[in-house]
Formats: sequence, C-alpha cells, structure tokens
Amino acid sequence: MLQESYPKANIIGYRNGYFVDDDEMDKTARYITELNPDYLVVGMGATKQEEFLLRVKVAGYQGIGFTCGGFIHQTARSEKEYYPEWADRMNLRFLYRMWREPHTRKRYLMAGLIFPLRFVWERFFG
Repeated sequence: MLQESYPKANIIGYRNGYFVDDDEMDKTARYITELNPDYLVVGMGATKQEEFLLRVKVAGYQGIGFTCGGFIHQTARSEKEYYPEWADRMNLRFLYRMWREPHTRKRYLMAGLIFPLRFVWERFFG
C-alpha cells in the first residue's frame, strides 16, 4: 500500500520494531547507517521510536529521521483516506483518532494537558 500511494519513493528496506535486546537494536542502527537512506521512518510507539532514532544518529546516520507510528498504522490498514473529510477540514484528527483508537487517549491527554502544566511548573517554580 505504501509503495502504491508513493510510487516515486525508493523504499530500500523495512523491519519490524521488535528487538531482542540493546545489541540487536545497535546492530540495526549501524546497518541503517551503512545503507545511508535519505529518510528513515520509524514507528515503534512513543519513547521507543525516539530512543531508536537517537541510536541511529549516534551510529553516524546523516539523513532525516521521522517518528510516525500513527502514519504506519493507518497506512497498513490499506485505506486510501484514514480520516474523514470533516476531521481534516476542522483540524480534529486527534479527536477522531482518540475515538477510533482508544489506546491513544492516555497519550493525547498526557501530551495535551499534563505536559504543558508540568513544563510551566518546572520552568517557573522548579
């Protein structure tokens, strides 16, 4: 589906995001650095994907890395348009995703409510 949606993209590899241990993660990071892709798209869930991108960077990667678990998840469903037109038009994708994918609710609430409060508290009172 991804290649069909983006026919000009030259996809040179892919892998699941499940690693046995840190050594396997580091080995994969070095392999990606050797391949030297222009772009690296990582969707492993929050914190894991960021940790992996940092390992790839430390291994010497010079390209551009993106974290986008939602995009990969939505594209894998083989749907041309994941979001309904109204959600796009009104910029309410996050609400639609919270309704359709309950596992995202806690993350969105943490990111949208708790993080800003904690940031302000630590910045001005901590």
